[in-house]
Amino acid sequence: KVEVILCHLDQPPHWKHARRMKRRQREGKTPDKTSSKLLRTETGSSFGDCPVCSKRVPLSLLYTDHLFSSACKNEEVDSSPAQRKDSAEKEERIPAVRGVVCLQSDLPGLMKPKAIRDVPGLFQFPDFITEDEEGLLLQSLDTGNKWQLSSFNGECMTQRWGVVTDLKRRSVRPCSIERGEEDLPSFLRAIIEKWINRCEVIAQFHPNEANANSYEKHKGHSLAAHFDDRFLSGDILVNLSLGADCHMTFARKDKIKVLVPRRSLQVVTGRARFEHTHGIDLDDFHGPRRVSITFRRAKLTCT
Repeated sequence: KVEVILCHLDQPPHWKHARRMKRRQREGKTPDKTSSKLLRTETGSSFGDCPVCSKRVPLSLLYTDHLFSSACKNEEVDSSPAQRKDSAEKEERIPAVRGVVCLQSDLPGLMKPKAIRDVPGLFQFPDFITEDEEGLLLQSLDTGNKWQLSSFNGECMTQRWGVVTDLKRRSVRPCSIERGEEDLPSFLRAIIEKWINRCEVIAQFHPNEANANSYEKHKGHSLAAHFDDRFLSGDILVNLSLGADCHMTFARKDKIKVLVPRRSLQVVTGRARFEHTHGIDLDDFHGPRRVSITFRRAKLTCT
């Protein structure tokens, strides 16, 4: 079996997509729903705070125009945070909490994302969940022994939910219960509900696909440098980190290692999404086990 990492170098740059969208608007055509509607707030307001410069800007233009313009300047954040101590040295244990996953999504106030200076389009919400919530999520993932070994983009254990993407046939179809496939379970929907209520810039990002990867350092697991499919996996990737910190390497011409803390929510869009590969070397896992949950919105190509 040959595993192929799809990397479509002919994908048009993101700014060209923005120009096409503007042209379609001038011509009176319906704009792309993902680009123009995705980031509107639940209250209907079309403005929000830019995670980079904190200016109030139209949310529909945030990831297509504003972030790549001279009007957006990032002067406060640091892309090279200090190396955290190995989580294993702290001997932290994930609490085994039983019960239904119910994240605190109705707390007052919005979470402010941190922009990563050297990787445009990359943002993090530190401490998106609590330690108890982290334990509940890990328990839900480990219940039922549904992990399967995967060697795609590096070896790890994985689980998948939602629409089914076929990279060879270039197709996306709904999941089928008859085939043993499963839609997004309630504990994943609890994560989505929390960012809808607390994270303004992704408040209208409603994924239809998710996968969890479990990396165990003593087994030699890693994440090979790759692009998520540029056509089938949507413009935005959102991932939640559980269990341990890690350093993720983003590479274009140069390699940039970015600290991804446990319990943080990371948003990958724009240049980070389309121009940088991302991966994690074995030595960059800072604990015995790290679990990531990645959310995408894929456009159905068949029923």
